[in-house]
Amino acid sequence: MRKRLLGAAWLASLTVVPVTASGCGLTRFTAPESVEVTEMTVTSPTVADAKALPARYACAAHSGLGRTPPLRWSGVLPGTPAAFAIMVDTPDASAGAYVNWVIVNIDGNTRELVEDARPASAVETVNTSGGIAYAAPCPRGGEGNR
Repeated sequence: MRKRLLGAAWLASLTVVPVTASGCGLTRFTAPESVEVTEMTVTSPTVADAKALPARYACAAHSGLGRTPPLRWSGVLPGTPAAFAIMVDTPDASAGAYVNWVIVNIDGNTRELVEDARPASAVETVNTSGGIAYAAPCPRGGEGNR
């Protein structure tokens, strides 16, 4: 699967993963055997390649609002995955790789999250700081998030 990440514009990388589920909760994170995804594209109308991460999506320590950015993805047939999972991480954080956000069980027909969205069916999981929420990226030593 090829994916276009926002990572070039963002110290954090973003991954949207189609997953299958069984029973009433997510129990298996495997791609369906009968479907091959050739390309999946993830974009944001407010985050651009080689541009600073807008302050509204950065940490409060750098005058940010800590909001999740709006996201759109394409390249997966509607209804093919039972759900999506999104993981945002900062691979080059000062203390090592940092998981900013993990949200799972996003309905498989969803192709967009608006700014600061938390879909009703979705479940946020623990980030590196131990919180269960989006932990906005913070630039190191005054550097801008790019």
